[in-house]
Amino acid sequence: MKSIPLLLIALTAIGCSKSEPTRKDAASPSQAQEINIPDALIEKEALDPNEVLVNVNGHELTRAEALRQVDLRLGGPAPVDMPERRIEKIRTRVISQVVDQFVKMTLLLEEADRQNITIPEEDILKGIAKIKEGTPNGKEPQGILNDGPAGSNSLRNEVLTGLRVEKLLAKILPTPKAPSEEEINAFMKKHQKELSEQKELTRASITKLLIAKEKTREFSAIIRKLIANADIQHGASVIPYDRRQTVE
Repeated sequence: MKSIPLLLIALTAIGCSKSEPTRKDAASPSQAQEINIPDALIEKEALDPNEVLVNVNGHELTRAEALRQVDLRLGGPAPVDMPERRIEKIRTRVISQVVDQFVKMTLLLEEADRQNITIPEEDILKGIAKIKEGTPNGKEPQGILNDGPAGSNSLRNEVLTGLRVEKLLAKILPTPKAPSEEEINAFMKKHQKELSEQKELTRASITKLLIAKEKTREFSAIIRKLIANADIQHGASVIPYDRRQTVE
């Protein structure tokens, strides 16, 4: 299975669209940062590849492009002994992630445009070279993001997009303060069992973990603000999160 860039993994964890209703079973304010993810079904029958799954401020994601990204993420056919229903669920989950990430990436890149975020060509080439260094011999790395006017191929566009978003977040994300001793002790007490099984987790690593969680909360707030001011339209086959159970 293809390795997905850390930036996209981080985006997956935050949520998707203002058009989805808030889940009623949210347990706490901290969990409320998870915005509902739309779910686009992949059916056995041939579906229109030109169908627009989501439109974000005029930027469209078609089914054909979404499925192209699904195939790149999965990196190849499923094992021959995997049940068909399991394959459908995996592909449905991945296409949902593609739609979700398209929304957030589009909004972040629009904000990068507003903030005049640019990347020197030298940094783009270094990023591409680093990816190629980690690619097994005999294989050519492929980017997940579609070709765009900023680059000649999808790998270059992916590197450019990642660098622009990283530079944007470095500019607009506040620097989180270090957790207090009381916060560290509370975390250790709450996760005492897990910590006893992972002896490599020191107070220093817990401090880094709590700082990372704070960055995630701040990132979630930025995404929510961008979504609140965006025009997001989902296609007919994109099913809201709270209706998933009725179709599975």
